[in-house]
Amino acid sequence: MLALILVQLIAAASPSPPPIQLAQADAPKSRRVCRDAPVSYSRMTRRICTVVEDKPLAAAPAEASPPPSAPLVTALSVGMAVIDVSGSAVGTITALAADAVTVRTDKHEATLPRTSLAISDGKALFGMTQIQLNASIERTLAAHANAALNVGAAVKGKDGASVGTIDAVDAANVTIRLANGQRISIPRSGIAIDAAGTGTIGITAAELEAQVKAAQPGH
Repeated sequence: MLALILVQLIAAASPSPPPIQLAQADAPKSRRVCRDAPVSYSRMTRRICTVVEDKPLAAAPAEASPPPSAPLVTALSVGMAVIDVSGSAVGTITALAADAVTVRTDKHEATLPRTSLAISDGKALFGMTQIQLNASIERTLAAHANAALNVGAAVKGKDGASVGTIDAVDAANVTIRLANGQRISIPRSGIAIDAAGTGTIGITAAELEAQVKAAQPGH
């Protein structure tokens, strides 16, 4: 009886050990947890152990992959838009050669050196605006036309019939000597010169003859 009382006193006086848990270094799927619980109607305690299931940590959501970047454009190509330094449209590339690029604006088509264009955000960057490029093309065309307007060149109507020959050229007009010897004056813009040097007016030979007759006194 004395021994039982001593055991009870020792058990009552001894502090309860803290609950024992398995180390989680290896992150087990389950672990055993023990604790000391008092015995009813007694100062003694008993060890109770339970198995606890460890829920795995939820995996962090995977970061969305960035969309694939557009391929880097490094070369000029047919159909590529041409812009000026402000980003405004100049035209479109219609043909490529070894050292030249053909660009179509809203009015004209011009051949430019490849070195005059650079790539910018998938477009061809040019140092002139569309208005400036058109004006430059028109000056060049006018210079070529002036050089081709030679006195003595044949002139025909738009139907291909002969009208006469160029008799004189000045800054604004072209004088044509008709087959009957009569001379008429038309604006420079009213005659086009082909590669052979022949001039063509915008009306037929018959229409021109009718206009000349109508302009004569008494008609």
